Amino acid sequence: MRTSHEMYQSGDGLNHQANLTFSVRESDMTITDGYHDVVANKGYVSHSFNQFILVDSQGRLVALDHGDAYPRGACLSIYDNKAGSDTFANGCKTFNLTTWSGRLGENTTGANVTDLAETSSGYLAAYSSTGKGSASTIGQDPMNIFLSYTSKDDVSSNGTTVRQLTSWPSDSELYGSQPVLVPTGPDGGYILWQLAEKWDNGYYYNKESIQYATYSADGTVSDIKTADGVQMSRCHPISYNGKVVWYSTHDSTPVFYVLDSSGVHSYPVGEGGGQQPDPDPDPNPDPDPYPDPDPTPDPGDGENGDFSFSDVPANQWYADYAVKAAQAGLMKGTGGDKFSPNATLTVAEVVTLTARLYAERQGESVPTSDGAWYLGAYQYCIENGLFTTSEVPLSTMLNKATRFQMVNLLDRAVPSEEKEVIKVVFNGEVPDVQETDPYGPVVYLWYRAGIVEGDNNGSFHGNTNISRAETAAILCRLAGLTPRV
Repeated sequence: MRTSHEMYQSGDGLNHQANLTFSVRESDMTITDGYHDVVANKGYVSHSFNQFILVDSQGRLVALDHGDAYPRGACLSIYDNKAGSDTFANGCKTFNLTTWSGRLGENTTGANVTDLAETSSGYLAAYSSTGKGSASTIGQDPMNIFLSYTSKDDVSSNGTTVRQLTSWPSDSELYGSQPVLVPTGPDGGYILWQLAEKWDNGYYYNKESIQYATYSADGTVSDIKTADGVQMSRCHPISYNGKVVWYSTHDSTPVFYVLDSSGVHSYPVGEGGGQQPDPDPDPNPDPDPYPDPDPTPDPGDGENGDFSFSDVPANQWYADYAVKAAQAGLMKGTGGDKFSPNATLTVAEVVTLTARLYAERQGESVPTSDGAWYLGAYQYCIENGLFTTSEVPLSTMLNKATRFQMVNLLDRAVPSEEKEVIKVVFNGEVPDVQETDPYGPVVYLWYRAGIVEGDNNGSFHGNTNISRAETAAILCRLAGLTPRV
């Protein structure tokens, strides 16, 4: 076990920090050896902001620390005794892979030391750095990605090669940080890192995009690729059947990611706890609100395609909308002569609808993806500037969509000539939405264009979920199948 600890008060009146290492004999769970003292030849590093340890293929203990004082840099330690011995702290060799500028003990190093791995011929250490050491402004100086390789034939600073993988300039709007290493075998693996984007306040914040590359046994790296709509997490990726697998929660249910030679694929976990399937382009569980053109009617949609639904009484406000939307191929039934008018839509379905509305007007089709069923539509929207990954995080796809989200996204897919003003809104106001509210402008635009009208009092209820019946009404009005309201 390698970690860090707060030290006893020193002569300067401060309680400094350093690394702490101990070994446990698993047969009886007894601590057999350890060190925490200031001893140069036993792997001591202060303040040791991050620590890693592994047992290599020869049974040697190899450790990596982020030091700011003794020594000040990314430090590699190779222990004399092999793993499995009752004692390990007889001695070791510690040296810097790289150093940070600044005085000893200056906490700001402008760097993140984030992973350690072995290859058949050496050891790899991954870190990110501003290159400015103690002069760094944390959160405002862009960081670049570095990968060091230390040969097993020359375990020293002289036997170490440091490669800078990215070259973000000081005024860059993006940068990469906290790279992780995922060996897929002794001769190579992947290196991945999160991208951060500068906001108007001058600080960088993580965005839902990563970069990655493959590395070889000698630390050489392939071309760097970018994957949008992907989030790293504190869950360290693992290698499984030659692929890289990890998950991220990001304030929602988990999304699993799989990286292989074809790219990154996402697999959200459903509300019931099971992984979402990887279905055909026109998926159902959740009903697809806007299927491919000229769809084949589902069984029970009505004899000879007349699209009558047993759960759509003729006296309901949405009856005409449901039938006309089905007849026009804008929506399908949910099987068994049902339309499910009260079922609500997910964000993924609204995103798919947005993509297809936009593509239809461009004379294009929405691409499919090998990942989750909605990923092709999601990426199409991003590529065409309909929204960003910050506005619609990939991790929210299985959340229920609100009326605000529905109107906001669909509005981006519809040209302005289809939203001309035809009426005045309730003496100029929507009762529960101010035009200056975050979604106010688009809500008022759609009211004035007669696309939506609210409840009996004209209220919009923007934070509630959107139903299939309401979706049918909106689609019919947009398509000119029914008059505006």
